[in-house]
Amino acid sequence: MPAARLRKPLCIWLILALLPSLSLAVLTPRELRTSAFSKLASGAYPEAIPDLEMLIEMLKDSSTPSVQAGLEMVYYNLGVSYFFTGEFAPAEKAFNVYLSKYRNKGKSHEAALYIADCKRFQNRIDDAIKAYHSILRRYQYSASQKADIHSSIARCHLSRDEWPEAMPSLLEVYFNAGDYMRRNWAATLLGTAYLKELDLDKLYPLMPLILRPNSFASRSVAFNMAALEAGDSLFADERYREALWIFRIVYPYETVGTRSRAHLDNLNRRADAMRRAPGNPRELMRMQESLGELENEVKAIEALDNYDIELHYRISRGYMEFQRYHEAREMFLFVNTIAEEPLAQETLYLAYQCCTQIKPWTQAFTVGKQFMATYPAGEYFDPLTLSMAQLYALEKRWPEIIDHLTLTLEIKPDHTAGAECMFLLGYASFMEEDFNSALTWLRRLNEKYPTSALRPDATYWIAMCHLFELEYAEAGEIFRKIVNDFPRCAYREDSTFRIAVCDYGQSLFDEADVGLIAFLDRYPQSRLAGEATMMRGDVAGTVGRAADAIAFYQQAMLHEELNAEQYNHCAFQAGTILYDDADYEKLRTHFQS
Repeated sequence: MPAARLRKPLCIWLILALLPSLSLAVLTPRELRTSAFSKLASGAYPEAIPDLEMLIEMLKDSSTPSVQAGLEMVYYNLGVSYFFTGEFAPAEKAFNVYLSKYRNKGKSHEAALYIADCKRFQNRIDDAIKAYHSILRRYQYSASQKADIHSSIARCHLSRDEWPEAMPSLLEVYFNAGDYMRRNWAATLLGTAYLKELDLDKLYPLMPLILRPNSFASRSVAFNMAALEAGDSLFADERYREALWIFRIVYPYETVGTRSRAHLDNLNRRADAMRRAPGNPRELMRMQESLGELENEVKAIEALDNYDIELHYRISRGYMEFQRYHEAREMFLFVNTIAEEPLAQETLYLAYQCCTQIKPWTQAFTVGKQFMATYPAGEYFDPLTLSMAQLYALEKRWPEIIDHLTLTLEIKPDHTAGAECMFLLGYASFMEEDFNSALTWLRRLNEKYPTSALRPDATYWIAMCHLFELEYAEAGEIFRKIVNDFPRCAYREDSTFRIAVCDYGQSLFDEADVGLIAFLDRYPQSRLAGEATMMRGDVAGTVGRAADAIAFYQQAMLHEELNAEQYNHCAFQAGTILYDDADYEKLRTHFQS
């Protein structure tokens, strides 16, 4: 009894399971054809497959020519239905059956193209490439269909990163595709290849298409990464103009992501509409391929780190090396506000460097002070603070140098350019006639940095401090030290002259005259020759050698290096001596000349 109760429901389930096949079996060929093509017209490819297969099964053995002719589109649409349901192996088989029966019929060239596509979608790349080239030789295709075929060949090569092999097909698409979408796609990929090869002459003609609104380039990770790498290579080769141009065609990370997602939504809507009201299946296939590529782009951009800050930095460097300092400064300051360390510090320093190239230097000092306050222990603190002091020195702003470098050494006592800082502090103090402070800084320099290249300079200005304080003995001793200890320094000539000045200041007139004679013999073309000759006149006048004094003064007046004060001194002293001697004729001649 239990078995009998189970048997009845089982029979019912078997009958229900067989109902679809029973319903197909009782349909006539005409009804099956109508049903199948109705489903195809609405894009219901999976539902159309059983109808098409049943129709073939019912009529395949018919010997009636009209029946076999009527099956042509059935076989063809069976392949199309499998193809658009993603069943590429059955689709390839169906299209091969079609070609075996209708080799030279109207759809044979499209069936052959679908077969090549099936091989590609099954990742049989070599077979697919061979098939595409074969059908191009065998069949006549429209320009649009040829563009599709070359697009497919290019995709085969690009799937294996074979850029050189893809180039001929991409060029065919670029020149033959009748629509913007495919031409722009080809132009972007060609541009990517040219960027990889740094072949900019071939890239330039593509730019009007690549830079159009909603360009594929604005959604292509490959294009933008290739552009960044190309810009880096050009920058490294010091091709700054070209590097800047390349960096400026890179689409920002946020732009690529936003446009990719927006375009993906748009294509999905268009694809849905095409599936509901299918027209040309090739257009639907083209749309689906674009969708697949765009989905990959969205995944790629989401997996990529945001490169916008690096891009802004590269553009800034390009402007800087191209000597467009205003633009570079503003971009570096912008990057400083959005970047993290250490890039934030570097960009503020580079902004300062740009400011040093733009006069007036007001902005340079502002940015420099900002850096000092923000990065007192920064990597670029030392070169920046020294540079600021040098700018102050060029403008002869001695109090600002003193304030700036005093603060600098308070912040960083072990400044890597400590000797330079102390020298500038000493020199600025000297120019402000604060000789005690000048001596303090210059002596500290010599004590702390005994091997510094600035030691001769510091020693010279120490001597000058004593000289201006009228401490002639101390000054003369140090000037002699410079001549003896630093024979090749830039101050040797001047120090030789100053020794004689110090002797004169100590009333050592014979020693002073001997020193001046030796100086003029050693440095006859010196810019100090006129002043030395004038001093010989002072010595001669002091010791009562009036004729010699007049001769030296008049000889000194012939030197163009004398300043107005020195020239007037020579003229007045010589005239005074002539007047005291009552030699009025020579006095008149002297002043007239």
